[in-house]
Amino acid sequence: MYAEKRVLACNGDKTAGGQTLRCCVLRLAGVYGPGEQRHIPRIMSYLEQGLVKVTYGAKDSLVDFLHVDNLVQAHMLAAEALTEEKNFVAAGQAYFINDNKPVNNFEFFRPMIVGLGYSYPKVNLPLMPVFYFAWLTELIYTIFSPVYNFQPILTCTEVYKTGVTHYFSIEKATRDLGYLPTVQNDLTGVVAYYRKLGRVKGHQSSMLLFYFVNAIIVFMIYCVFMLVLPKVTSLKSLL
Repeated sequence: MYAEKRVLACNGDKTAGGQTLRCCVLRLAGVYGPGEQRHIPRIMSYLEQGLVKVTYGAKDSLVDFLHVDNLVQAHMLAAEALTEEKNFVAAGQAYFINDNKPVNNFEFFRPMIVGLGYSYPKVNLPLMPVFYFAWLTELIYTIFSPVYNFQPILTCTEVYKTGVTHYFSIEKATRDLGYLPTVQNDLTGVVAYYRKLGRVKGHQSSMLLFYFVNAIIVFMIYCVFMLVLPKVTSLKSLL
């Protein structure tokens, strides 16, 4: 939000050449598409390491995503809407951009999981135990990262991001920019991309042993941590 405020605060400023700077903000949902390098590769690595065994959160929880084609369209329309020909309609404005089709986070990835030969998880966990696991992992990381560095599989923010309903309307972007998504929750291109690379079930990552060792170390640290905590054996000990 700080970056957005900085950008919007610059709207209307004069440039060194004496022109007026026009700015707007696009608030993107999770971007996906063939070759995307932020979200999908992480999901792929977890699949290849055999870590995608459960889902969590309410099955009717909804989030939104953004296909790269829609992302490109939104940027082009926003650029046009900052021009005099469009009466600078987007200047100083912020717009939510997504596929306009809220979906359960795990159901969104089902076509990718199945399309690459993996089995979709049958076990669904309540949200809070997963959140507490992530919280404990973050706590252990904070305490022991100076002497042993490991990458938490999940963070509290990620648990809420993927397991709690949150999605946004594109009505303003449609009205001002003319934005209308042409692709909605379609992972066909992503599946084809990874199949072409040969990354289907059977392509195992060498990181599996790394995560297994890390899990053991985290468990040992957790046991030590629990041993040093003060023990409460009865209600009287609290009085």
